[in-house]
Amino acid sequence: MARGSYKPNVENFYKVGIVEIDKYVSSFYGGNGFDVNDGKETVNFPAIEGINVPLHQILTVKGDSMSPKIEDGDQVIIDTGKIKPKKGDIVAVVLNGELMVKLFEPGALCLYLSSINQDYEPIRVYEEDECFVVGKAWKIVKDAVI
Repeated sequence: MARGSYKPNVENFYKVGIVEIDKYVSSFYGGNGFDVNDGKETVNFPAIEGINVPLHQILTVKGDSMSPKIEDGDQVIIDTGKIKPKKGDIVAVVLNGELMVKLFEPGALCLYLSSINQDYEPIRVYEEDECFVVGKAWKIVKDAVI
């Protein structure tokens, strides 16, 4: 055992607050989509700076189409307020009943939902498709278990 006086290497300890936030029960796929929507549950989450409980919601991403930025199992906090996605924004969408996370790419004839992983082709969204943007990605949380 070392002798001498103990000097801590941490000067300040902070208490992290907890907020209750909605989390989608089903995963949003970063692949070709999935057609299950089980609703939401309320979970405890660290009160990180800027989080706005009424507007922010959490979802889990499954698949590798958004890799390397968003990996399988990552949590994404989405902003559901005043959604006006711009080209290149990461969005959570429900397309014809399928939940997915994609890049928003407006085109001349249709909307494209693209992947970061180039192994996946962009998905074309036409007027006859039922497409709803749930929210824009606000933060990506790696290695979170909630």
